[in-house]
Amino acid sequence: MIDGSTGFRLAIAAMIKQYFPNASIEDLDPYSQTMRSAGLSFGAPADAIVLGGVGTETEANDALKRLRSLANCPAIIMLVAENLMPLRDSLRSAGVFDVLRKDALSAQRLREALQRAIEIHPDTGGEGTRLSHQPGAGGSAAPPSYGRFQFVNDGERIGVDIDGYRYLSHLASGEMAQVFFAERIETGSKAAIKLLTSTPLHNTRGIADLGELSRRLRPLRGGFVVNEFDSGIAASFPYSVLEFLSKGDLRRRLQTRFSAATAIQTMRRLLAALEALHQQGICHGDLKPESVFFRADGSVALIDFNISTTFGRPVRSSDVGDALGTPTYMSPEQGAGRAVDARSDLYSVGIIFYEMLTCIPPFTADSAAQIIFLHLHDEVPLLPQKLRHLQPIVDQLLAKSPAERYQTAAEINAALSVFDEQAR
Repeated sequence: MIDGSTGFRLAIAAMIKQYFPNASIEDLDPYSQTMRSAGLSFGAPADAIVLGGVGTETEANDALKRLRSLANCPAIIMLVAENLMPLRDSLRSAGVFDVLRKDALSAQRLREALQRAIEIHPDTGGEGTRLSHQPGAGGSAAPPSYGRFQFVNDGERIGVDIDGYRYLSHLASGEMAQVFFAERIETGSKAAIKLLTSTPLHNTRGIADLGELSRRLRPLRGGFVVNEFDSGIAASFPYSVLEFLSKGDLRRRLQTRFSAATAIQTMRRLLAALEALHQQGICHGDLKPESVFFRADGSVALIDFNISTTFGRPVRSSDVGDALGTPTYMSPEQGAGRAVDARSDLYSVGIIFYEMLTCIPPFTADSAAQIIFLHLHDEVPLLPQKLRHLQPIVDQLLAKSPAERYQTAAEINAALSVFDEQAR
């Protein structure tokens, strides 16, 4: 992987690892002193070179000439600026295996190009015919189609192109992300596209964390976690193409009062999702009714992993050091900026459970700081008399100290089973 941007190289590496988890990726900065003095060299024979940072036709031709002068040059997948895409066929004829647009890069399309490179040129330990002798061998039959997606970020109107999807409407806009309702251009199938405006490519720490989170979430996709159909880079922002969950979220269901039995049933589904998430060592960090969605079969799918983190770390802070999250559902330790783990999510589940039972959250105030103060210091309010038999569960879920709470989702499930009959 050759590109001058560290964040871009990290993002590409995460894309490749998504589909080729055992791949060995050599990361090269073409502007490093080593590259200037010693020229291009690779530690081992490669299946492909992914070359970014190509902005002009001259740069493309110079890079191609230099790379193809290497002995046994592997397949070259060139990532170019939008203005060079009309030269796609001529670049392929000159020896580029495939040409992809850098600022509208789909992980699926990159995977397809790499897969063709491996199939046409299997690893032979440096022997055999390299793809440099087969100009254009890997190009796809037709150029990609792009949809235009527009939004406002920090007062600036921005438009980005996304490979293979057409804009339908704007679903949500926030400090962390923009979410769009879209359809696949080829098939018309619907999807939600999340553009992470909080993690531009120059945020190398955020991009690295995003890659690690993506790796841990992958086994849960399509089950307890919203499925991801594709991912990629649009301008300088990473994005994900996600299944559209038409049955809506828990917030919509809270518009109708829950019975205790329905609240417990919903809790069980949510706890099953959290148990799977926590087994991957992930704290969601922003559990609330809006991040709990339902599929047609009634199962729960979690969304909104914008600020999720691995156990033992504080939830990612903003540039000014503020704790991130939704104050109404935030655990005391998260609000105080301390490290979090499964028990922080279980506190948030306690808030949701209380709200399902009473229609209001237990702690409310006029400002975020006041709400966080109540989480840290105020007593848990009592449930209505007819639900008071569930008070011990709520109290333990909302204990100020993580050590005094339920330690796992399975423990809460066991406690709920005792009250099932009483709730009915």
